[in-house]
Amino acid sequence: LLCKKNNVKFIGYDSVTAPSNIFISGELNFPNRDDAMGLWIMQAQNLSSVFDIPVVGTLHLTHNEANQFDMGKAEGGKSIHHNFKFLIRIDRFRNPRTGNPAQNPNLIDKRKIFRERHPFKPTGRRAGYITLELGDSGLKDVEMQVSESDLTDE
Repeated sequence: LLCKKNNVKFIGYDSVTAPSNIFISGELNFPNRDDAMGLWIMQAQNLSSVFDIPVVGTLHLTHNEANQFDMGKAEGGKSIHHNFKFLIRIDRFRNPRTGNPAQNPNLIDKRKIFRERHPFKPTGRRAGYITLELGDSGLKDVEMQVSESDLTDE
């Protein structure tokens, strides 16, 4: 098999949700899309278990702009959410009242990472978050405490 012959140690797929956005012959909703996603996930899970290879996938979220409390849902729905054992979310710091990105100059280039799903550890707000800074040289860890006053525009 290709993975064994080439000593593959890691599989990254960017983006797992791309097939749900593909146009085929001018159609957005092509037949058997769900079957194609299921087949890909089944093959990735098989490679992971047989060859002990981690599979990492990125995905896109959809938001309900009318609901300020909507944190977003993965495109691809439950088939994506439930087939990955670990899920993390990279998000901006947001104003808790409006849901808009925080305007504090100290937070503009900062992102937070949440653990959304983990088989053995707390997730969501209970898990806290890790802060990253985005710069010209990429991402780097930042140790900082953010208060609610940092997030509001007042």
